[in-house]
Amino acid sequence: MQFRETFKSWPRGVVSSGRPDKLHAESASDGTNAALVHITGSPVTAVPQKRLGCSIQTAAGVTSNPAILGLSWFRRRSGASYADFSLAASSGGRLDKLVSNAWVQADSGTAAWATSDADGIPSMETMNNLWFVVNGADQKKFDGTNITKFGITKPAAPTSADSAGSPSGLMNGEYEFKITYYNSATGHESSASATSTALTVSDKKITVNWIAPAGVDEQVTHVRVFVRETSNQSTWFRLNDDPDAVLDGGAYSSTHGGWAVDAGAGSIRLNITTASINDLIIKVPGESENDPPSATASAITKHASRMFYTDGVDVFYSKIGLPEAFDANNYERVNPDDGQRIIGLLAVTEGMLFIFKERSLYALRGLDPNSWEIRLV
Repeated sequence: MQFRETFKSWPRGVVSSGRPDKLHAESASDGTNAALVHITGSPVTAVPQKRLGCSIQTAAGVTSNPAILGLSWFRRRSGASYADFSLAASSGGRLDKLVSNAWVQADSGTAAWATSDADGIPSMETMNNLWFVVNGADQKKFDGTNITKFGITKPAAPTSADSAGSPSGLMNGEYEFKITYYNSATGHESSASATSTALTVSDKKITVNWIAPAGVDEQVTHVRVFVRETSNQSTWFRLNDDPDAVLDGGAYSSTHGGWAVDAGAGSIRLNITTASINDLIIKVPGESENDPPSATASAITKHASRMFYTDGVDVFYSKIGLPEAFDANNYERVNPDDGQRIIGLLAVTEGMLFIFKERSLYALRGLDPNSWEIRLV
């Protein structure tokens, strides 16, 4: 390759069409397949060289040679160090990482991120030190070691009962309870459960029971319990101290605000005064404000510090900074009656998100749900 002039740079790119003498001074007409690899001299000039192109990372296929449907690069931080992952999502739902130029199972305990017959094209994104993937049938995340669900489904309502046959207690009145699931590794909390059946007691202790998250969602590490004395509070507040006793399950953690889960169900006995309940300050989340993406999420992207996804009809967005927390009411319609499905999302700039439909392109302009707008491009 021969150049007829010295280049300082070509920030406006290579433009091979049109007359060279009409191009902008910061563009090049004959720099195709070239790269500026070194700077030298005074004034500083660039030394161009032919692009090196691609190199083979591995000649070996994924185990059983499934079709690779998507490739992704993920960098995970641990303290001050970083680990890089080259990932391959394959037909049949397998997820592999490239180690020493060979594909190995990304999660040693879970070979597949998707159901065995789900060959939908994966859509992948990185946010909050986690790698996420959806394909219209499955929604998962990867933390460098484990594949788990994308988001946490809210738990079933707890049950409660008075402490019949035990010593008298401090609780008087009508009480209701809710619980949430919590992942201490990611800091994500589920939406709240439905409300327990109201329980009226007089000078009693109360036991609160919940089903075991183990086997339902292995990423759950703690259960948070919220209480409301119906005559004094209009909402539920999170318990923040040890109960009278842990009857079943793990101990309370002040760091994580809940009781550690084990292989079985959980049960605690409470003996708290009205004054103590009045001192609680952390309110329960709504029953749908921290939901996972829908089971039909087919494309994802991060934009404006939120995670966006589409189910092919609408575009949904998470809370700011919380990529796994979706409220069912937080979505945008994109001309749903034009006979076209949404097939992709792409964050273009800080204030613009492209929404690809089968035969048209829309742009979401803006950063705030109260002011952004969607227009046909």
